[in-house]
Amino acid sequence: MGLEAYLMYVYLKEEKAFFELEQIFSEIELLKVHSEGKYIDDFRSLFFEKVSKDGITEILCRFAPNEKSISKICFRFSVASPAGVIDQTFEILMNLNCRVDIKILDTELFNDILLKNRHRDLTNEERAEIYRSCYIPLDKVEFIENRYNIYKRNIILDCTRKKGIVRSGDETIRFMEDNNLNF
Repeated sequence: MGLEAYLMYVYLKEEKAFFELEQIFSEIELLKVHSEGKYIDDFRSLFFEKVSKDGITEILCRFAPNEKSISKICFRFSVASPAGVIDQTFEILMNLNCRVDIKILDTELFNDILLKNRHRDLTNEERAEIYRSCYIPLDKVEFIENRYNIYKRNIILDCTRKKGIVRSGDETIRFMEDNNLNF
């Protein structure tokens, strides 16, 4: 995952099976883009998304071979998205939380803290404490306030930048290059 995407890990307080996740995401009206792997001893993945005028929120659920249920889901959206993608993502998270209790790990907060401390040789204990501190509340207003001045949030919230309805990854990179935008 590079600079083109904002990534959050969502931890389910109770593990869910492949078919249960399909059902939950269907109930909250997410589009199933595709799935990979057919058998329990395969790596298996489910890909969902919500596409709107506010952007594209992408959700990935990955299962290791013989893993029957998971508790970790990846949410991401393009940094070139309109700021409304934050509203959209938090609406999805709130709907998910109504069906299963969740905790949100903001990987971008984690990355920013590590980057700001890269001149220090962090101990494993310090790194673990930073990781624990990066769980965020299910609070869109607090996320938008960006009190930690997270770089990628600033990019998304900057209303002077050209925005587009693009997926993370190559689409965002091409959009940024085509519009002479930098990260």
